[in-house]
Amino acid sequence: MLTKDEAVAIQSDWDRQQEVYLPYREEAAGALVDLVRAKGLPVRVLDLAGGTGTLARRLLARLPEAEVTLLDFNPVLRAIAEASLPGVELVQADLSSPDWVDALPHKQYDFVLTMTAMHCFAAEPLRRLYREVRGILVPGGIFANADRMIDDGLPGFAEPVESADEWVRWWAAIEAHPVLGTLVGQQHGESADFHPPVSWHVDALRAAGFTEVGTLWRRRDQAAVLAVSAPGAPGTRRSSAPPA
Repeated sequence: MLTKDEAVAIQSDWDRQQEVYLPYREEAAGALVDLVRAKGLPVRVLDLAGGTGTLARRLLARLPEAEVTLLDFNPVLRAIAEASLPGVELVQADLSSPDWVDALPHKQYDFVLTMTAMHCFAAEPLRRLYREVRGILVPGGIFANADRMIDDGLPGFAEPVESADEWVRWWAAIEAHPVLGTLVGQQHGESADFHPPVSWHVDALRAAGFTEVGTLWRRRDQAAVLAVSAPGAPGTRRSSAPPA
């Protein structure tokens, strides 16, 4: 059995190896957490492709009364999240299939957040996923995606791609782990490594039906795009959170 302390240590090591590839990842997480905090309580958040729980842990540290669901397919990462974040609703679902929505414990969320995960999807699957995300947001709800997204006007400011040494090291330690090692090999598919510029995401989100779309945060070739779902007609269910 994976203890909470052990899971937190493995999660922290995951964060360290991720920062080799995305050196401003911590800033991106802070921008997403601040976005939710500005809305106020009560609030329901879906951490989409939440992995080990990096974002959920930071959110709950700042906003412990938030209602958080973490969805991920990878059994290794999900096991780490489950042990390190007791009380968080964990969902196993495959985002490449439209029925992932049916696995959610709630029909609507105030926020859907994702960080350094959507690059796993190629263009058409990501456009479809954006449409599905809009469908589970409350009227006026917010979606934010932080990842590598080159600024269209500054292609020369892209960070150099680092070697895969830290990724290999982390997974080698997982394979040797007495609990997590048994889950290795059950991962789903390969990453598309699709890193279009910010403009692509903005266009795709607008085409998905979001009414307000723009850049929430940026550092070099890393950015977070934000999209707001359309306000509902009178009588439509709205967020339980008070207005900002």
